Amino acid sequence: MKAIKLVMYVMIASVSILFSCDDNPYDTFEEYTPAVIDPAQVGLLTYTDTTSFPVQDVIYLPVPLDEIDRSHRFVLDTIKAEGQAAPVLNIFSVDSRTGVIEIDNSNGQLTPGEYVISVGVTSGDGVAIFEDAVTMTVLDVPVDLNVANKTVNVGALDVSTLSNLTVVDNSGGTLTSSSITISSNYTAEIQIDSNTGDVEKVATILGSPTFNISATVQTNLGTKVFNDVITVTVGAAPTINYVQQDGVTALANVKLSPWSSYTTHAPVLDGMTAASFDVILPAELSAFSSEITINSSGQVDIAADASLPDGTFSIGVIAKTVASVEASFADVFSIEVETVIESVLNEQLNEEENDAATPEVAYPGEWQQYNNGSGATWKKKNGANSHYGFRMFKPSVTAADASMTRAIDVTGYKSVNVTFGEILNNSNSLKFWEHYYREWLYGDNVTDIAGGTFNASNWTTILDANHADWVDTNESWNGSSNEYSTEIDVSQLSGSTLYLHWRVTPQNTSSAEVDNGQWWVDFLVISGAKVYEATEE
Repeated sequence: MKAIKLVMYVMIASVSILFSCDDNPYDTFEEYTPAVIDPAQVGLLTYTDTTSFPVQDVIYLPVPLDEIDRSHRFVLDTIKAEGQAAPVLNIFSVDSRTGVIEIDNSNGQLTPGEYVISVGVTSGDGVAIFEDAVTMTVLDVPVDLNVANKTVNVGALDVSTLSNLTVVDNSGGTLTSSSITISSNYTAEIQIDSNTGDVEKVATILGSPTFNISATVQTNLGTKVFNDVITVTVGAAPTINYVQQDGVTALANVKLSPWSSYTTHAPVLDGMTAASFDVILPAELSAFSSEITINSSGQVDIAADASLPDGTFSIGVIAKTVASVEASFADVFSIEVETVIESVLNEQLNEEENDAATPEVAYPGEWQQYNNGSGATWKKKNGANSHYGFRMFKPSVTAADASMTRAIDVTGYKSVNVTFGEILNNSNSLKFWEHYYREWLYGDNVTDIAGGTFNASNWTTILDANHADWVDTNESWNGSSNEYSTEIDVSQLSGSTLYLHWRVTPQNTSSAEVDNGQWWVDFLVISGAKVYEATEE
């Protein structure tokens, strides 16, 4: 039995005692306690015992029969709650004038059981306590709950119906409305369909928890709570593992060039069935979403010629079910992108052999001259003023059209950096660069010049005839050669052979000047950015 004293009757009276004018008249007082008098001295107070369901509203007990013979007010004295561990009693009150007892159950705090209420009547004579004046019997809400599945195992990503809850009406006709709500530690992920009573898992739950679901039935007769009606055990979260091409060895990292192509083996996915995948790229690779893709089997593909930036980058994936439920997996493997530059060739042309030989004789299959005019020949020259290389010496000032090419196998390279050295010298005090055009070009075939006619559309110009970068002095004759460099994207070539092309033509074919001067290709150095095969680690 639980009882609580709700009201204390304390009346304070002060008794004034006169002292001399120097004393404080308010220094002392006497506490007055009202007398407790026999209820029979004040008359009769009769309540009617009441039975009620715990409706969520204000419950009023019947008006008591008040036969008190003097002016008075009503107060609550005690409430005894039979058989209840923790009743909520502050919802009880009494109208001080009418004696009507009220229970504010708007929040559904009233629990079934007996409540025995004592009422106090206060008057000028004191307080009379009417012990156990009325008994309020709160009935249980006459419903039960039917639970379709009380124990459920479910996957972490599953979206499915776990159970079904229905209200069983035991009221005999007094129940007119009911609804069910549920509660658990996963309110967002576990919900109930108010129309069907289906308890549904609507989102991913990770961490493999086991938890209970409780139900609250709200009716016109009150609210009833059913604790722990369903126990849910969530399976382990799905996992994904990428493997190397052997299908067994774990894949941690892939080394590749910025232009290498690569496709992973299909991953091993446990705990879910994926209908599709998305790839998660770091911010540094966000611009490469068209080059780095993933197929419906989860294979990540890096397209050839993607031009990825150097660095190590973590790759993640998102797996999606047919119901579009997602599982995100960060850092499933990394890619290590590195630009590797290696020497393609380094020709200083310093050999003593083949002096005065044409290029194709000095270096067969590599260097070649094509003379589509007259009076001009490229030749290997050794030791002239300590210079070595290929020399164009006193070409015809009116008829020269002399080309020389170097064929380079660029298989496996994305781009090459080309540097050649040039030597200029005058003859007869006439300046070579004032009488001849120099051109530097490249292409992927020599069809035009091999056929006898230069066709500009067959070539890409590096330095044209009037380019400002050409050096117009003969200082290189007695000093260091003039150097020219360029970068060539050889992936754009048709085929795997790059042809570098040097060409000499006269500036004025009707010139009366004599043939003069010389132009040398002193050396040729090429390095290349390698497109190497991706390797797995």
